[in-house]
Amino acid sequence: MSLIGTLCPKCYKEEIPAITFKKPMSVLICPHCMATKSGNRWHYPSSDNLTQFIESFVIKKVKESINLQNSDELISIEPEFSLDEAPKEIDVTVTIKRSQIATEPYSEISKISIPFEYQLCPRCSRVKSGSYEAILQVRGAKGTLSPEEREKILSLIENTITNRFKEPPQSIVSKIVQKNEGMDLYFVSSNSAITLASTIRDSVAALMKTTSKLVGLDKSTNKRRYRVYISIRIPHFQVGDFIKLDDSFYEIHAIGGGKISLHDLKTKTHRSLLAKNLWTHISNRQLEVLPKEEYLHSYLVIAETPDSLQIMNMKTYETYEVQKGINKSIVSGDTIQGFQVNDNVFLLEN
Repeated sequence: MSLIGTLCPKCYKEEIPAITFKKPMSVLICPHCMATKSGNRWHYPSSDNLTQFIESFVIKKVKESINLQNSDELISIEPEFSLDEAPKEIDVTVTIKRSQIATEPYSEISKISIPFEYQLCPRCSRVKSGSYEAILQVRGAKGTLSPEEREKILSLIENTITNRFKEPPQSIVSKIVQKNEGMDLYFVSSNSAITLASTIRDSVAALMKTTSKLVGLDKSTNKRRYRVYISIRIPHFQVGDFIKLDDSFYEIHAIGGGKISLHDLKTKTHRSLLAKNLWTHISNRQLEVLPKEEYLHSYLVIAETPDSLQIMNMKTYETYEVQKGINKSIVSGDTIQGFQVNDNVFLLEN
């Protein structure tokens, strides 16, 4: 019988454990958001599958702490627990391939229990205490926000938090204050606030400004603490509206990606305008939103030629002659929409 050091295989197996650990293990977890802590760093779930998130964390922790004997090989780590109730510990089955005890390697299974410890993470602690790192102030271009605009912005924020941060909105936004001029959103993380403000800016071509204010000193890190203030101004128009810009008339076809897409009613061409340039026009009072009820009318086609149409305003009964443009399929008797400025009528695309 060959010896392993000074021990026979049977005594080696009894006296030398298959696995040992470099230090005692425990899993520190936030009971509110299920974030886990490793060293001085908190790790937040990036998936809706919280069980999978914790399993991955435990497996990584065991791998980092385990000691194997000589040429033994780690085969698998299988955590077993349920989040239906707050568990006090997690059972882990570790399978080792031992190579020195027998002529043929064999697997040996060890079961360990790792205690769960609970502590609020810094983010959830700030939410519970009502503290915040940033305020996002959402305002309208004319000083107020309509109920529809408020609902649209809140829906955009909620969807972004859910899809991008994979967290419930209340873990990111600690408080929402509705005001006559708009709304203020309080964020537990300034980075999250800036990310969401940038999303709003790009989605609705808003104007965004950021400032910060020194509010104290973080005693744990000895670093200065700043509060971030973000101002978002929502433009006073939406897709389908008509505007006057640079003495030309446009229909807004799309808003997104930090720009707006405009359709020139006269030339039938398209033009893109960056949000920052758009707000320069708004600040200089060079952009005017034209109310549909005043400028948008229905017309009856009363005569046609290959290139032109004779149309009648169905409200005033005045007649006009206009070019067909791309509306080649229109015939007498059809009803069409047009945008009218004084005696100029711009037909809209069917």
